[in-house]
Amino acid sequence: MKMKLQAIGLGFAFGLLSGARAMSGPVLLSSHLASEAPALTVGASGRLAQIFSARPLGAGLRLMALGEIAGDKALFTMPRIQLGPLAARVASGALSGALVAVACGEGVGRPALAGVDGAVPGAFAGYTLRRLAAKHTPIPDPLLGAAEDLLVYGAGLVLLRALPREAEEVS
Repeated sequence: MKMKLQAIGLGFAFGLLSGARAMSGPVLLSSHLASEAPALTVGASGRLAQIFSARPLGAGLRLMALGEIAGDKALFTMPRIQLGPLAARVASGALSGALVAVACGEGVGRPALAGVDGAVPGAFAGYTLRRLAAKHTPIPDPLLGAAEDLLVYGAGLVLLRALPREAEEVS
């Protein structure tokens, strides 16, 4: 029961991060699964772990994350709270929650929904805080975006420490 609640809570937390930076959850969690995949090879969750721990997919996710980080600083980028970007963040939150569940050895349903539940407020909070910071400080928006990147990915690295690291912990 404790691991199930942990998976739901971490699914929500990675959903929050995915709301701020859509690729943050999937790229961080795929890296985690790549280091833990041999321990997670049973059933449908094991197949998901194998898919997301594969080197080509991990490399693709990292490239997409770098593209998102660079694109965020461009003037033509749509606000994250518009329908298209928000939908991508919701999907990323769901995927992040599912990957958390796989890492915890739990079913993907509830953690994936928790990821969705985190993505929407994460997107709106990130958008609102950045707009307020841009309005009330002399810091240029690209620098605020870089600070947001550091905050999101730093928080994600801290959250990864809460995931099981050994096969015995997942079982």
